[in-house]
Amino acid sequence: QDSLGGGAKTIMLLHISPEVASQQESLSTLQFGVRAASVERPAQVKSSPAAPLNSVQMKKTLEDLSIKNKEIDTQKANIQKITSEAQATARELEEKNTELRKVQLELRHRNAKLEQSQSEVSLLKNRIAALEAANSKVESSMKVLRKSNSRESREGVPNRFGYSAGSGLKRRDSPASSEANGEGAAAAVAANGKSGKSKAEIEEQVAWGDDDDGQSD
Repeated sequence: QDSLGGGAKTIMLLHISPEVASQQESLSTLQFGVRAASVERPAQVKSSPAAPLNSVQMKKTLEDLSIKNKEIDTQKANIQKITSEAQATARELEEKNTELRKVQLELRHRNAKLEQSQSEVSLLKNRIAALEAANSKVESSMKVLRKSNSRESREGVPNRFGYSAGSGLKRRDSPASSEANGEGAAAAVAANGKSGKSKAEIEEQVAWGDDDDGQSD
């Protein structure tokens, strides 16, 4: 197999016979030899075993191995340092993420409080607007009342107390008129029994000299 595969030199011997009876067989053998000689296979050179190293070469090889081992140790130290730094960075990032989550939670709480405060402010604004509207109505009524009082003062029209502004009249509850007021109150109570007014209200009305229509008597 090695000779056919090109791993060795091949020598082929052909045996023929000079006999006439073997002529055909000899011819066939020679033809086979011609065909076998025409086959060419490239030779494969086998490597020889390595020669043993001498002491100088062995020393140099050991030095190279030592240098390579030192480089490997240095690379391992660098890898460990990088790994430690990466782990420290990961822990720092985790702490920052925890703080960030706390800040986000606090922001959510503050936003909820802010929304609640805004709702309360909106309600207060609505109440203030309603109060301002009511105050505006009261001021309008006061202005109308002031104008009416000013007109009555100028015209000398008696007001509900039975005297005009600036007339110098006072309430008729002096000792001289107390008896008359008492009689007037009794008469008013008898006359206004069906009006629904209390005795105190009727006495107050009589004291000021008002009649049922709020005019001075």
